[in-house]
Amino acid sequence: MNSVQLIGRLTHDPEPHTTPNGTPLTTFRLAVDHPRRELANFITVKAWRRLAEVAAEHLARGRRVAVWGSLEHEEWATADGERRDRLVVVASRVEFLDPPRASVVKRSADADGIAAAGQTARTGVERSATNVG
Repeated sequence: MNSVQLIGRLTHDPEPHTTPNGTPLTTFRLAVDHPRRELANFITVKAWRRLAEVAAEHLARGRRVAVWGSLEHEEWATADGERRDRLVVVASRVEFLDPPRASVVKRSADADGIAAAGQTARTGVERSATNVG
């Protein structure tokens, strides 16, 4: 089983990108409190497709979010030829936990960008958590 659940705050604004084949990708970093220390763990999160678009539009530095997803191992070589690697979380769902910017009570999105709870003044979309696939 490869399943991750995190709650943390964004350390920077999300970084939206588009892959060469046109797929939306947004990356952001979370500061997640460590349960036994006063230090935080810093976790890179990737969101794809519609979830990437929703995250880029609604998240900002300092916002508190819950993330569900899976771990993925990345490897690459630097310009100097040094090998690097890291674990990242590939998000399947992101829930926005802070009070909204506009008049959203609580909002979350799954990998398809479907709102799971709450209402947004911008789109007027409201769905129950049971409607999320």
